[in-house]
Amino acid sequence: MQYVPDGTPLGKIVIAIPGDVVTISDTGIVITEPNGKAHNVGEIDLQAIARADVKKGIPAGLPLRDARSFFGKWQLAHDEVFLLGSAPLSQDSRYFGPRKISDIKGVIRYAI
Repeated sequence: MQYVPDGTPLGKIVIAIPGDVVTISDTGIVITEPNGKAHNVGEIDLQAIARADVKKGIPAGLPLRDARSFFGKWQLAHDEVFLLGSAPLSQDSRYFGPRKISDIKGVIRYAI
């Protein structure tokens, strides 16, 4: 069973662009721009991953994911972005890492 079927479009917010450094730890997500300016942009819920795994169903034989396995530091390459969802249990770059810019299929704009 997959979390999201292949080919399903997802809407996410680009929070880091090429050249930025993304650091994920138990204290949160920090984006550091090439000029050294740092922004705390969110958190990683150590329990959310396990809750999502249980709720959505993990394929038989696979263990529940350990949130700490998602901790790390990346400097985004010229063709990468870091994505963040707005929902508390959003599956996004916090959990699946940077994405290629070529993976972006369009831009969502809100009109009020």
